[in-house]
Amino acid sequence: QNHCEAMLFLLGHAIIISPMLVGVHHSFGYLQHSCMLVAAAWIKQKLKHVATRSLALFEEHEKLQKSHRAQFSKFKAQEQALVNKSNEYDEMSQLAEEVLALLTQRAQS
Repeated sequence: QNHCEAMLFLLGHAIIISPMLVGVHHSFGYLQHSCMLVAAAWIKQKLKHVATRSLALFEEHEKLQKSHRAQFSKFKAQEQALVNKSNEYDEMSQLAEEVLALLTQRAQS
Protein backbone atom coordinates (compact mmCIF):
# COMPACT_ATOMS: atom_id res chain seq x y z
CA GLN A 1 0.00 0.00 0.00
CA ASN A 2 2.79 2.43 0.83
CA HIS A 3 4.55 1.62 -2.44
CA CYS A 4 1.37 2.34 -4.38
CA GLU A 5 0.94 5.57 -2.45
CA ALA A 6 4.49 6.61 -3.31
CA MET A 7 4.13 5.66 -6.97
CA LEU A 8 0.86 7.58 -7.30
CA PHE A 9 2.48 10.58 -5.68
CA LEU A 10 5.47 10.35 -8.03
CA LEU A 11 3.22 10.01 -11.06
CA GLY A 12 1.16 13.03 -10.04
CA HIS A 13 4.30 14.95 -9.20
CA ALA A 14 5.85 14.03 -12.59
CA ILE A 15 2.76 15.23 -14.44
CA ILE A 16 2.78 18.52 -12.56
CA ILE A 17 6.49 19.27 -12.97
CA SER A 18 7.05 17.69 -16.40
CA PRO A 19 7.13 21.09 -18.13
CA MET A 20 10.06 22.05 -15.88
CA LEU A 21 12.15 18.97 -16.77
CA VAL A 22 13.81 20.62 -19.74
CA GLY A 23 17.38 19.55 -19.12
CA VAL A 24 19.36 16.52 -18.03
CA HIS A 25 20.28 18.25 -14.77
CA HIS A 26 16.63 18.81 -13.90
CA SER A 27 15.71 15.26 -14.89
CA PHE A 28 18.42 13.73 -12.68
CA GLY A 29 17.34 16.00 -9.84
CA TYR A 30 13.80 14.69 -10.22
CA LEU A 31 15.14 11.12 -10.37
CA GLN A 32 17.03 11.66 -7.11
CA HIS A 33 13.94 13.18 -5.53
CA SER A 34 11.86 10.20 -6.70
CA CYS A 35 14.36 7.71 -5.28
CA MET A 36 14.27 9.47 -1.93
CA LEU A 37 10.48 9.36 -1.88
CA VAL A 38 10.42 5.64 -2.72
CA ALA A 39 13.02 4.99 0.00
CA ALA A 40 10.96 7.03 2.48
CA ALA A 41 7.84 5.01 1.62
CA TRP A 42 9.78 1.76 2.04
CA ILE A 43 11.17 2.89 5.40
CA LYS A 44 7.69 3.95 6.47
CA GLN A 45 6.39 0.47 5.64
CA LYS A 46 9.23 -1.21 7.54
CA LEU A 47 8.71 1.05 10.57
CA LYS A 48 5.01 0.21 10.55
CA HIS A 49 5.89 -3.49 10.55
CA VAL A 50 8.39 -2.99 13.39
CA ALA A 51 5.85 -1.01 15.42
CA THR A 52 3.15 -3.63 14.92
CA ARG A 53 5.51 -6.44 15.89
CA SER A 54 6.78 -4.48 18.89
CA LEU A 55 3.23 -3.97 20.17
CA ALA A 56 2.51 -7.68 19.76
CA LEU A 57 5.70 -8.56 21.64
CA PHE A 58 4.85 -6.05 24.37
CA GLU A 59 1.42 -7.64 24.85
CA GLU A 60 3.00 -11.10 24.96
CA HIS A 61 5.52 -9.82 27.49
CA GLU A 62 2.71 -8.52 29.71
CA LYS A 63 0.97 -11.91 29.53
CA LEU A 64 4.19 -13.70 30.45
CA GLN A 65 4.83 -11.32 33.35
CA LYS A 66 1.32 -11.88 34.67
CA SER A 67 1.82 -15.65 34.43
CA HIS A 68 5.22 -15.36 36.11
CA ARG A 69 3.76 -13.32 38.98
CA ALA A 70 1.02 -15.92 39.48
CA GLN A 71 3.53 -18.77 39.50
CA PHE A 72 5.87 -16.85 41.79
CA SER A 73 3.13 -16.22 44.35
CA LYS A 74 2.09 -19.88 44.12
CA PHE A 75 5.68 -21.03 44.69
CA LYS A 76 6.10 -18.54 47.54
CA ALA A 77 2.99 -19.99 49.20
CA GLN A 78 4.36 -23.51 48.74
CA GLU A 79 7.72 -22.44 50.14
CA GLN A 80 6.04 -20.92 53.18
CA ALA A 81 3.98 -24.08 53.67
CA LEU A 82 7.17 -26.17 53.52
CA VAL A 83 8.90 -23.88 56.02
CA ASN A 84 5.90 -24.17 58.36
CA LYS A 85 5.87 -27.96 58.00
CA SER A 86 9.63 -28.09 58.64
CA ASN A 87 9.16 -26.02 61.79
CA GLU A 88 6.41 -28.38 62.91
CA TYR A 89 8.70 -31.39 62.36
CA ASP A 90 11.50 -29.66 64.27
CA GLU A 91 9.16 -28.98 67.18
CA MET A 92 7.90 -32.58 67.09
CA SER A 93 11.49 -33.84 67.00
CA GLN A 94 12.44 -31.68 70.00
CA LEU A 95 9.34 -32.82 71.86
CA ALA A 96 10.17 -36.47 71.09
CA GLU A 97 13.74 -35.95 72.32
CA GLU A 98 12.45 -34.36 75.54
CA VAL A 99 9.99 -37.23 76.07
CA LEU A 100 12.73 -39.75 75.38
CA ALA A 101 15.06 -37.95 77.83
CA LEU A 102 12.32 -37.94 80.50
CA LEU A 103 11.57 -41.64 79.94
CA THR A 104 15.27 -42.47 80.06
CA GLN A 105 15.66 -40.46 83.23
CA ARG A 106 12.65 -42.17 84.89
CA ALA A 107 13.87 -45.57 83.80
CA GLN A 108 17.26 -44.92 85.43
CA SER A 109 15.78 -43.80 88.70
